[in-house]
Amino acid sequence: MSQVYRIQRTLKESVQSLFQRAGYRPTYRESHYRRSVIWRLTPLARYVMIILGVVALVLMGVLANRTMAAHGGSELLSVELTTNPLPTVPLTPILVVLQNQNDGNATPLPTQPSTAEPAPTATPDLTRAPWAGQLFREPDGTLMAPQKVIVQAKEDLGGWYIVQRDLPVGEWLSRRNTILNTYFAGAALQEMLSIEQSRDLYAMNRAGRYSIEIRRFAPDGLTAKAGVITRDWVSDVYDVQTKQLVARGQIKRDTLTIWSIAYDQLSGHWKFMHTDEVTELTP
Repeated sequence: MSQVYRIQRTLKESVQSLFQRAGYRPTYRESHYRRSVIWRLTPLARYVMIILGVVALVLMGVLANRTMAAHGGSELLSVELTTNPLPTVPLTPILVVLQNQNDGNATPLPTQPSTAEPAPTATPDLTRAPWAGQLFREPDGTLMAPQKVIVQAKEDLGGWYIVQRDLPVGEWLSRRNTILNTYFAGAALQEMLSIEQSRDLYAMNRAGRYSIEIRRFAPDGLTAKAGVITRDWVSDVYDVQTKQLVARGQIKRDTLTIWSIAYDQLSGHWKFMHTDEVTELTP
């Protein structure tokens, strides 16, 4: 033991004397390049840190979802409704239907109807025709309406002569009140209805021509005169009671009828108002 102890002491003294030599300096020099802490770690340590970070993020997400579920999302909904208010829309009548899940019956519940006021509509002036301000004077001093008014009047009145063509007696008897009210008004309508009450024969028109001329408008544009010429008017005559043919090909004389006509603003049609004159035309 004493020999081993002497050897250890000798080595110790040799090392101390070596470091105590004059002028000795360590050969280590500090490098100017310094690595960051993360790069001083071993690759295994870096992988462990990344895994721990991912696990921490997953745990935070789970905790956040549980918190939102516990509160029912009430706070987020409150913030959304506060920061983004819904736009206001006008109320409209709707019907809400509640479906019973047990029996499948639907119970409609009416909701509050809309309180929006309807847009005002213009009230037509029944004392003047829409074209009253467009009337102009003819060379003879009478008033005339624009051409489109003349065309409409001829079409409205001409319908009376067209509807008679090939109209069977049975159909005439079932439709005559409607037809007469469509083409006649005032005294002319009363006269035609009186004729129908005592009618024994019905003449179904088979052929013929007619022409209409419109003249002499009133200053309000609602009334005028119409001259109607019928030529080559051929009809088959039927008995109203038996609906049997009485005479075939009966020819009526060519005539000129002067009518007072009026514009019905409610129906928007020109109608015969009064028979002023009937003249038989010579061949």
